[in-house]
Amino acid sequence: MKSIKHKLSSFSQEIKIGSFSRAEAAQAISQGVRHIHSSSLGDKDPLVQITSAKLLGGRQSYPWEHFTQAKQFTLIHNEAQENLNLQIAEGSKLFRGASNRHRLELVLGEITTNFFYHSFKNMNGSDKYDRTHKVVLQETEQIDFQYFESAHGFFISFNDNSGTLTFEDVRLRLLNGYSQTKHSTFDNKHQGAGLGLYLIFETVTHLAITIDPGKRTQLSVWLAPTRHFQADLFSFNFFEVKKV
Repeated sequence: MKSIKHKLSSFSQEIKIGSFSRAEAAQAISQGVRHIHSSSLGDKDPLVQITSAKLLGGRQSYPWEHFTQAKQFTLIHNEAQENLNLQIAEGSKLFRGASNRHRLELVLGEITTNFFYHSFKNMNGSDKYDRTHKVVLQETEQIDFQYFESAHGFFISFNDNSGTLTFEDVRLRLLNGYSQTKHSTFDNKHQGAGLGLYLIFETVTHLAITIDPGKRTQLSVWLAPTRHFQADLFSFNFFEVKKV
């Protein structure tokens, strides 16, 4: 596994590059690594170069985030979004097969659940909305969703206006997810203990999270269909806007 270090003002960022499994990548994340690219191209991979440029303050975006014709929605009600997710999966041309459709439905469902139930907090830091109840967002709360399907895969992006997610949350949820599934102890009482993020991380091809603390959370993914899927080609990136 190759490592590239970038010195940025008073702190350093690290990109891990190599060919490794999701479990190995999750282990690196649990140890504090925020940028991981599994690719046989090494640092010549265009995505690695984009990550490097972003870490140095550039405004580059990943290719799957460039679709100007993406369909956009502002979300208010979690049940309405669940119905929309099913319509999107049913209308997909690329993800028609049972395996592909299951993957698309899973990713859409898990991202929706994470945003509705974990984005907004009470004063004590606990989740504002309970999984056992319907969620209707207040006027000051906002979740935006966009998606686009091309001949090569499916782009999904969710944004909120809270910015409460932290890297520690991601690190612990992945760690819990892999730990629980490894020991086959996940059941209904473990929902919310990291399984959702673990399933997203395991299923998508590329995952990028950008946090502006207290202001915004963005999660964007690229999901390749099974015929384009390569087990050793994936990336994870966690960016955090630093206060000046």
